[in-house]
Amino acid sequence: TQVTEQDVTFGTGLIEAYMYTSKLVRVSLQFLQDSTASEQWLARKLGERIGRILNQHFTTGGGTTLPDGIVTSATVGATGTGSFATTKGVSYDDLVDLQESLDPAYGSHPNCKWMIHQSARKAVRKLKDTTGLPIWQPSVQAGVPDTLLGRPVLINNDMAALAASSKSIGYGNIRGAYVARNSARPALLRLTERYADYLQVGFLAFERWDGTLQDAGAFKIFQTTTTA
Repeated sequence: TQVTEQDVTFGTGLIEAYMYTSKLVRVSLQFLQDSTASEQWLARKLGERIGRILNQHFTTGGGTTLPDGIVTSATVGATGTGSFATTKGVSYDDLVDLQESLDPAYGSHPNCKWMIHQSARKAVRKLKDTTGLPIWQPSVQAGVPDTLLGRPVLINNDMAALAASSKSIGYGNIRGAYVARNSARPALLRLTERYADYLQVGFLAFERWDGTLQDAGAFKIFQTTTTA
């Protein structure tokens, strides 16, 4: 008999190229003369400025004029129960529910990780399993992250701090769920003449980025209870 047909369904997502700058920094000629590594140090610091705002927008950006943040766009996979005041909004069962909210095709992927705010880490580190042992497993090897229920943990303080109705914990394959686009290589402007009468040189770094959630099934969010 003839093989049945089943088309692939495509969606669309707009990825633009928002301009990010480090803001202008004026540097004295004395600073530049006193060390041969001063410009390299400054370039690194300006890059860190851009990296911090990118992480914030890739995490909680609202779209339209900013990237679509992964936390903003992701589906809530599990919701806390009980009073936030007594349980701090997260339990062992809640974490299991969040892991199990992913389809096995996604949840068993080796790239699956936890992404949590530091305040949520503090609460999770105090949780015990049914035998009274902490579920948090600290790493004993340099460069290897701590694990939670067998998966690595990444700290992202651009997520909301743990509170009632907060989205402070996420789980899944971040690389598979989210796509970020860099439309041009990082650039550093050196404004030598503009501030010459001040015996200063201006420096400005900029990049163009955007990001959006490309697969909602690969990453889910835990939301604490609304009950205070």
